[in-house]
Amino acid sequence: MIPFFLVIAGISLAAIIVLSILRLQRDSERNPPYSLHAVFFSAWLVSTAVFGSYFFALRVQGLFDITIERILFCSLIVFLVTMPLRNRKMRGQGAATEILMLLFLVYCFVSMLLHGFFPAQPADPSPWFLFITAYLFPFIAFYFAKYCITRDEDISMVFHCIFFLGVYIALIAPLEFFGLREWIWPRYIGDTSIWLHLDRARGPFLNSAFNGAALICGFVCGIFILKQKEGLGRLIFSFLLCLFIPAIFFTQTRSVYLGFFLALLGMLFFYRVSFPKWKALALPVSIVVLFLLAQLPNLLSVERRIGGVFQISEVAERLSLLTRSLLIFMDHPLLGVGHAQFGTTVKNYLGALPVPFEFVAVTQHNQIMGMLAELGLIGTSLYLSIVGIIFFHLFSLSCKIPRNDISRYNMLLSIGLIMLVVVVNNMFVEPAYCLFINAAFFTFGGIADGLYNRYRPATAQPREVG
Repeated sequence: MIPFFLVIAGISLAAIIVLSILRLQRDSERNPPYSLHAVFFSAWLVSTAVFGSYFFALRVQGLFDITIERILFCSLIVFLVTMPLRNRKMRGQGAATEILMLLFLVYCFVSMLLHGFFPAQPADPSPWFLFITAYLFPFIAFYFAKYCITRDEDISMVFHCIFFLGVYIALIAPLEFFGLREWIWPRYIGDTSIWLHLDRARGPFLNSAFNGAALICGFVCGIFILKQKEGLGRLIFSFLLCLFIPAIFFTQTRSVYLGFFLALLGMLFFYRVSFPKWKALALPVSIVVLFLLAQLPNLLSVERRIGGVFQISEVAERLSLLTRSLLIFMDHPLLGVGHAQFGTTVKNYLGALPVPFEFVAVTQHNQIMGMLAELGLIGTSLYLSIVGIIFFHLFSLSCKIPRNDISRYNMLLSIGLIMLVVVVNNMFVEPAYCLFINAAFFTFGGIADGLYNRYRPATAQPREVG
């Protein structure tokens, strides 16, 4: 059954590639091709998920690891340094986000100067590594996306790349779930010596929560670009979108279920279409409701493997971490205990309250609480201000979109839903480890912020994304 599934999926992917090439050749006379820097940027964004240090790493003594992802990132730096950026002049509040980002990076760097760039214990995370993956590279991605990913074709390419990444993850998810690891590529995904979340579909991230968040991002991108497809291409894309539903279940992660539910609600109530949505959604919604009713005993189970969401041991662990983070914050409210110093500090609070198990974590599974403990009110306020400005610009821009500009509005809604899913997911995990999650959030934030600066409703209406 699974090999047949793979054959069908392989044929579908091959057909999509052929159709895409034919479509690109047909449209090349009318529309300019994708920008070279957009191609490299999209390749880098995908490489942050698949081609990191687990896939390939050349370790040079005294230097950081050289990976495919970092080689591609160097190409982005070359583009930023050498090519003239479009729309470099900022208007109004356009520079506020970049200024806050710079202040936040300086704050983290000073924190590392005071507390150390290297881990206190070999098992602890490296502050410098977390600084790069959580803030430095994602902030540069924001800047690149804002000033270089400006053409509608380039924005559409980013959406397509995230969607096809999601398709790839959706294809390997059942192989992971059913233990068919010999079919999975890259091989490190099925490596049993890397134990993290091995019992669930963890994908190239080796983490089911990040894997699920990437699936939801790909699903939202696929819903948006589906409107641009016609004929056989539209049918194939619809089939590929159906693969995301079981793949999300195979992650066996409650935060992923919640994020997917929020994304579906956003699409249901706010996505603009030229026909009554309830007519198109009545049948699938009814099927989903019947499926949930049939699976209700499994959903209420404490056994994660059958889809249960009432496993309480992890809830107790997270509550314990939240409590200890709050105690750390109360002792160091302004500056915190230092960037990436949570694991070193929390060991001093293990006896602060009784717990029915032994549990020692080196990271906080909640982004905001972990940031409060490590960076205090000052650092957390700077970061939340950055995120708040991005969402404010996105909301303000969406309010300016004319009612008849359905494509532009839906693109902004898709960006907002992707960013919302990442924010919700980060309340249950430590996102500093996952470069893709942070880079994707700030990439779409940069695209939205760039559109906010360039939008001229009184002069020229931007053309549709396509």
